[in-house]
Amino acid sequence: MNSKIRPEDQAFLAALLRRRSGLSITLERSQLVKRRLEPVASRHGFKDVAELLRELRKGTESLCQTVTDAMTINDTSFFRDQEPFDRFREIMLPNLASARQHKKTIRIWCAAW
Repeated sequence: MNSKIRPEDQAFLAALLRRRSGLSITLERSQLVKRRLEPVASRHGFKDVAELLRELRKGTESLCQTVTDAMTINDTSFFRDQEPFDRFREIMLPNLASARQHKKTIRIWCAAW
């Protein structure tokens, strides 16, 4: 599977991914596209990624979802840095609880992406 991806197919993919997931890819990322989509193309019986991308234009929901899943990282690893959570539990949370002891709830907003 060593086909060349046409710029218009990559532009279509970029627009699709932006619309469906917010992911922004550039035309320079064709190797990433090929690496992530070659297994998808093979699994679905396409001869290469270029053929997969041409088929993708038909808008089949299941194929669009499969391609979106393959191109996005589905593990955010939100808790990958344990130290901030330890500090929150050990220092900040007790201070918040003490300061709001007259209330039964503490509301916390997380701006994680």
